[in-house]
Formats: sequence, structure tokens, C-alpha cells
Amino acid sequence: MFTEAQDLQLDAYELLVFGSPEPRCLHGLGSISELGRLERAWLVTFADYDGGQPTDLCREDISAIRQYHDHIVALEKQLNEHTSRINKIGRRLNVLQPFDDNLGPVSPFELPVVVDISCAPRGHLLALLDYLARCQQATRQSVSIMYSLVSRQSVSEDAYSYGMQDVSVVPGFYGQIRLRHDLLILVLGFEGNRAFSLYKRLAPNKTFLIMGVTNDADRLFYRERAHLNNHGLIHIYGNDLREMPSRDPYAFATELNNFLRAEIEPLAERFNIYFSCLGTKLQTLGAFLALQSHPYVQVIDSIPTRRRIASQGDRQTLFESFDTQGLIAPHAFSACT
Repeated sequence: MFTEAQDLQLDAYELLVFGSPEPRCLHGLGSISELGRLERAWLVTFADYDGGQPTDLCREDISAIRQYHDHIVALEKQLNEHTSRINKIGRRLNVLQPFDDNLGPVSPFELPVVVDISCAPRGHLLALLDYLARCQQATRQSVSIMYSLVSRQSVSEDAYSYGMQDVSVVPGFYGQIRLRHDLLILVLGFEGNRAFSLYKRLAPNKTFLIMGVTNDADRLFYRERAHLNNHGLIHIYGNDLREMPSRDPYAFATELNNFLRAEIEPLAERFNIYFSCLGTKLQTLGAFLALQSHPYVQVIDSIPTRRRIASQGDRQTLFESFDTQGLIAPHAFSACT
């Protein structure tokens, strides 16, 4: 299970972190010296925040772009205090491509790698996990995950990413799509407008909605806020709502795997099965673990019209080791619950 930095001793290691307008892209840096000696850093940047911005940007969008650039400067400054080797990985938010295009088909890492998933866009995170799993399979690459919890989330849906430019298939999760009806499994978070836009674009014949629940003091807030933001989608006749854990990737993986085996696999010959996660990053990680056993599922990501800043404060940064096998062993999560 996820632990604190002192419980993950790596001696020398490499770090991969995503640049973001969200302040928590910086939170994990306070813990990296406890892990061991940082030999090299990989900084994922997104060209979408650079020139050519729309002319109709509102104050919140302008603030998000400004904060992104401030955070990139801060990330480079803090990383330079630990290592002189910083490699930038340039990507586009609105284009999902395999990480092979950035890092090559063979693992570029010389040491165990720690990946900060706190601010990774979900589609890019799934593509990265697919790449890292193939690295484990080919070179027994050691992988650990870092995740920073925040102290509070915005209560306004306007603070979250919303709308939809396009729907993209996540590399490595192409599924089995034929001429038949469509079934959508959609993990809901606070981005209700974005979820509803995806639902309308896909227009599935059957829909299962998964709502995340926490098992801590925030349980009531998260449940009420997620239900409120997704009210319209939840109350469409015929949509089936389920609840699964939002902060335990192993528990989420186990419940999702059981759900897919019991209820979705029997329908796979009659429906195209689509899956999209707009929940937490830990649910995204859990989804990756579970979906490896269900290659018929096509994973899609909705590209939002606007990206905002919704989280505040630093609560805690946690770590989990997937060693050299954890991402490629489809049933590993069952033993961790």
C-alpha cells in the first residue's frame, strides 16, 4: 500500500514529473531527498500552454496558463538543486501518442524511476503506464509511483476542466470495435460538464456510471459534490450508477475487475465496450491494473475545451513501489487489498 518517503529507499534513482497549472506538481519535490540520490529528472511539458492562445480567454484561463509557466520555472529550479541532468519530454495535451515517440522503444532509464502522477492528465498517464509496463517486461525496469494529496478541492464546477474538443483513443488500449451497439463505462469525478459532453458525443446504447467514494473524513463532501456536478448524467433514464473506491488503486482495481468479469464480459459479443476515467489519478492507476485483463475494452479520453485550477493546499505525498513486475502482473492487485 502507499507509504511515506522514508519507507521507499532507492539509493540512486530517476524522477519523472508532469508540469501543470496545479500547484501540487511542486508538492512532491519536498520529499525527493528522502528517497535517495536523484541522478536524473524527466520533466513532461505541454506546448498547448505556449503561443497561439484563443482570444476569448477569461480570467481563470489566463491565470492557469500563467501558473503553468511559473511552475515550470519552479520545477526546473528545484530539480537543479538535486541534479544537473534534466531531460524535457515535450508533448501536447490535445494529442495522445505513445511515450515511445518521446522516450524510444527501449527503456531510457538507467536506474529505478519514480513517477509523480499527481498532475498527469489521465489519458497521458494511462499511455505512460502502458509504456512503463512494457519497459518492465523487456528490461525489468523498477517503477515507483508518487502521489500528492491536496488539502481541499474547489466547490465550483467552473474551477474544473470542462467541455470537450475531441475524443481520443488511449495508446495501448485500442479494444475490439466492430459494427454493433456501444456500451460506455464512465468513471465520474467533479468534471460533470466534461463527462456529459463525452456521453452526448458517444451516444451509447447502454451506460454504466462509476462514482468514487472515499473512506475518510472527506467522504460526504466528495460524494455530494460529485453527485451535484454530475446530476444531469446520473438522472438519465437507464444509466446504471455504481460506487467504487476513489483513493485506493488496488481496491478500485479489484472492484472494477470483478465488475468487468461478472457484468461486462457477457455483453462483449453484443456491444463495443468503451471505458473512460474522469475520476482521481489513483482510480486511473487502478483502472490500468484491471484493464490489462480485458483487452476487448477500448479506453477513450475526452479532450477538454478549458483546463482550470481546482485543487489547493498540500496535505501529504505518498509512494508505492511497483518494483520490476507490478505493472505487468494483471492480478497483482488482488494480493494487495
